[in-house]
Amino acid sequence: MGALSQESNLPEPYSNINRSIESDNIDRILKGASVLAGGGGGTYRGSLDNYRLYDPRKVDIVDLGSLPSDSNVVTVFGVGPADHGTQNPTQVALESVEVYESRYAEVDAIIPGELGPSLIVEAAVVADELGVPVVDADVAGMRAVPSIRNEILEVSDISRAPVITTNGQQLSVLEEADGQQMEQHIRRLTDGDLWYVAGYADTPASYMDAVPQGWFDECMRFDSCQLKRIGDGLVESVDTRQSRGHTVGRLLLQGEREIEVFFQNENLLLFVDGQRVASAPDTISLVNDTGVGITSADPPETGEHLEAYVVRHEFWDNPDCFDLETQNISVTDGAVKFPHGVQIDIRGRPSR
Repeated sequence: MGALSQESNLPEPYSNINRSIESDNIDRILKGASVLAGGGGGTYRGSLDNYRLYDPRKVDIVDLGSLPSDSNVVTVFGVGPADHGTQNPTQVALESVEVYESRYAEVDAIIPGELGPSLIVEAAVVADELGVPVVDADVAGMRAVPSIRNEILEVSDISRAPVITTNGQQLSVLEEADGQQMEQHIRRLTDGDLWYVAGYADTPASYMDAVPQGWFDECMRFDSCQLKRIGDGLVESVDTRQSRGHTVGRLLLQGEREIEVFFQNENLLLFVDGQRVASAPDTISLVNDTGVGITSADPPETGEHLEAYVVRHEFWDNPDCFDLETQNISVTDGAVKFPHGVQIDIRGRPSR
């Protein structure tokens, strides 16, 4: 982990060696995940409340290499706007996996769809219901991502299809589809709600070649990532709007320097005094005074104190599947231009 200042509000490293998701460590896991997710992946508070509501039994975290070679490893995750209208997402996640098993094969282990508080809780609840472990890896790449085609396994040989997609009322099955086709199909279906995806079935060996492992230790201790504190300030404004299934906008912090964070569900661009400091696939996190990462689904109040961090992982050094270009985002003429005609000015101010 990179050197941090004495002022850092990040949660302290956690020494519990139990490799499991359970009531004794769920708070720390979700705090770590909220920081590493980079503005997406669900809220810490909502996810913690959801875990307590379902109250799953202790679920083991296992390495891919410890599973039998013929194990059927499957993921489940939701697609839709951060500010969605789905009342009980976890129940929809459960239903999607149950439909998958009824149509295709039994699930032997759950691999989270990305690293984020809600994804970890959903994985734990589904794994508890099925009586299987959760894998210490995720399909996105140790963070949350805006789109299916941005998952780090996009550049692997893992076959996503067949997949079950459902919003709890309607069902759609994709027998063949790549990441872009899946994304387009589900975005056409969503109308302010979440559609859950269950599938990506493959063996442990295939996943070992496709995705990074070790999200549990990262959440607990920020062990391997390069983590840098950029600065802090008070929230001056949060500008959000909905654009074709994404929550898009800008958050402005005022402190010794002016910090602007632009997001499309996840935080994708960070400017300091008008100069770009970080952009996707860098993970950009805004952390409050309790050590919780802020999401676009639950924006902070005006005047709230936040810290800005950039997290980098070596496995994202060649981001063929995730950068501004894959998001159709450009920075020109003093503005960030999002897809579908959304444009937000970069305010900036001269360095002091």
